[in-house]
Amino acid sequence: MGRTVPSLRSVAESPAFLDPEQPPASARVWLDIAPQLRALPKVENWVTIERTAAIELEQLYLGAQSLDQTIANIQAVAAEGFIPIK
Repeated sequence: MGRTVPSLRSVAESPAFLDPEQPPASARVWLDIAPQLRALPKVENWVTIERTAAIELEQLYLGAQSLDQTIANIQAVAAEGFIPIK
């Protein structure tokens, strides 16, 4: 939890967060999925890898490049990027 869902479970389960009159109406989905969540990899440039993947996937979605090119571009950045945090 955290980022878009309150980190304190008591707050996340509160009427203030789960108020169906406030968007999103289905905020409980974030609490229901929490047990299956996994931490992001602990690498120095994970943000760069994540950003690159998002940009490449957008190009694929827009028809600007093929699936094979998208995969190759993401793999190129990811291969350089998995540097463990020291």
